[in-house]
Amino acid sequence: RRREFVVLAWAEVCRRFGAGGVKERNVQKDWRQTFRNYVENNYLKLWAIGSDGEYFLTTQGKQAQTVAEAA
Repeated sequence: RRREFVVLAWAEVCRRFGAGGVKERNVQKDWRQTFRNYVENNYLKLWAIGSDGEYFLTTQGKQAQTVAEAA
């Protein structure tokens, strides 16, 4: 399940930083490290961990999933 969330994070980073994205003009020295930081620090706030230790999509995550599925 966590792998699906990482794939979703990649889709969202591409959407934001890619052509036409809100951060299209941002240039990164190391895109791999930038993406790693986004995932490890949950900058996109796509997921959270419940009291049972299970990961789940937040509202932002569900919205990103809807956008990714529509693409």
